[in-house]
Amino acid sequence: SSGINAEWPLRPGFVNALTTYPGELDFRMHLRNEFMNCGLREVLPKLTGLDESLHDSADELLIQITVLEQNRDDDHQELRTKLEDIQHNFDDATDIFQIVYNQAKHTKVEKEFLSILQHLLLIRDDPEAKPQYYRLIDNVISQIVLYKNGLDPDFKCKQLGDVNIDNVIDQLIDMQRLKDLEKKKEKSTDCDSALIPLL
Repeated sequence: SSGINAEWPLRPGFVNALTTYPGELDFRMHLRNEFMNCGLREVLPKLTGLDESLHDSADELLIQITVLEQNRDDDHQELRTKLEDIQHNFDDATDIFQIVYNQAKHTKVEKEFLSILQHLLLIRDDPEAKPQYYRLIDNVISQIVLYKNGLDPDFKCKQLGDVNIDNVIDQLIDMQRLKDLEKKKEKSTDCDSALIPLL
């Protein structure tokens, strides 16, 4: 529209009021994502680009949007810190598996959890390819879980379906081979340097 409705500032402000005060990080992020999935994700860029001269309330609207984005960024940083704590305090694969399994069993995600494990069993036992498969899976999961400042990704998106995984794995293998060669060259250079004074 050519102008901005006076109630628009109340909408980001209403979201801020609901998503700022809950003490639990997961609950704050859940509420924020619910609003995003209800259309706020598409509306925010349009509101941010509005001309402030169009309406007296535009300035207040931009303040509320800034607060919303700052709260989102703060929660995302808290999520990253939470991940670092997990990586530091839980370094046993069996313990981690048991925790995740206990969270999944007898819930709606148990079927998908089992499917993930079944697919992991299908990774070919190639000494060069297998580590790259796991590295790729780890990167994908990390990008999904930590997606865009803690917002849920678009679950309808199927962009990975267009990616040639074999090509990606081959590229990762080539990169790993190159790294291994560079390490061997560095070790060889160090050995040669150590032998020179003895000659």
